[in-house]
Amino acid sequence: MAVIHDRNHMSSNYSSPASETFSRVISFKFSINEKDNELPFGVDHQVIIGDQDHESPLITFGKMPLRITEKPASYLPPNHKYTFKVDMSPVLEQFEKQGYYEMYNGNRISKDDFKGFYIAGGSDL
Repeated sequence: MAVIHDRNHMSSNYSSPASETFSRVISFKFSINEKDNELPFGVDHQVIIGDQDHESPLITFGKMPLRITEKPASYLPPNHKYTFKVDMSPVLEQFEKQGYYEMYNGNRISKDDFKGFYIAGGSDL
C-alpha cells in the first residue's frame, strides 16, 4: 500500500526482495554539473560498506581510485544510512587560480558555468 501525504512526501509498506541481495561493494563517481566528467569511462570509485560503516573515507575529486577485487559474502542491510565524503578542494583551487577546472581529458569547466557537485553509482550485482 502507498500513501501520498503531499506533493513532496509519499510512504509505502512495499518490501522489495531485491533489497535483500544488494552487494556491499558500491561503485560511484562524482560529477560537476551532472556530467560524467570526474574520471575516465569505466573508472569508478568503490567502497565496501560494513555493518558498522556509516561514512566513506574522504575521497579526492579526480584522484584515480584503487580497484576493489574483494567480494563480501554478506549483503548490504536494507535502509543502511551512509554518507559519501568528497574533497573538492582541487576543483575549487583551480577555480580561484585559473577561473576554470581542467578535467582528466583536458576539457575545462569555467567557474561561471559551475552549477553543482553530484554523485552517481550503485551496488555491484
